[in-house]
Amino acid sequence: MEAIMSAILCLLLVLPLLASTNQTCDWQLIVVAPEIAVPGRSLPVLITLKSAHTERRDAANVTVRSIAESSDQDSQPVSETTAAIQDHGIITLPIPKDVTTNISLQASVECLEGSVQTLSKLKLVSTVREVIIRPMSKYYKPGELIHFRVLALDHDLNLPDDVRGTVFLADPLGTRVSVWEEMEFSQGVREFFTSLSRRATEGQWQLGVAVEGELFTYDLNVSLSRGSADPLTSDLVIAEEHFVELRFASEMRRRYKPGLP
Repeated sequence: MEAIMSAILCLLLVLPLLASTNQTCDWQLIVVAPEIAVPGRSLPVLITLKSAHTERRDAANVTVRSIAESSDQDSQPVSETTAAIQDHGIITLPIPKDVTTNISLQASVECLEGSVQTLSKLKLVSTVREVIIRPMSKYYKPGELIHFRVLALDHDLNLPDDVRGTVFLADPLGTRVSVWEEMEFSQGVREFFTSLSRRATEGQWQLGVAVEGELFTYDLNVSLSRGSADPLTSDLVIAEEHFVELRFASEMRRRYKPGLP
């Protein structure tokens, strides 16, 4: 008799646990997340849970994971986080710094009779969002000294951590005539100097910064007609009243005048 009572008691204790678990997969899982991911940073994922039973207000365990794109169907998750979500909530998914391939974002709710899953692709992007290249002048004569500044920014518009790249000056044919390798960009604004040869080819030259697979450039005009120290004529003043858009987003546009760092 005691054994029967113990079995009944155990069953009564287990039933609430079963009731708190999704016995049927009637959840509607809605996932909102960025389309890009930055290695070494966390990805916020907005989860919304809806049930066919409108009276259900239970929290459910939602798992989000990043999976490296591979031909292997049994590929392991790169990172994974589980949190209890009731109605809606945000789960923060860390993206490892050593990820080199594009990944997929998977979200799932486990049920007794299966699971509800969503899958979307994420594009990996560089930790550097923008590199601002600002020379003291846009016009140079052969033999003149080129002086320019470089500032790299991450996705929060702060200085990037532990990021190195290559700075160069290229002639109209694309040949790099001056190169600075392994430059550290976490120190803020960097200044560079290089002299043009007196036999430098006239035409459009280019200042460039290559960092983490991304290339940022700025065009220079090299000619005998105008140099960096020549006074501006009235028509050139009007022509140089241009604005530089930093490609961050439409709501984050900034205006810069020529010659300013």
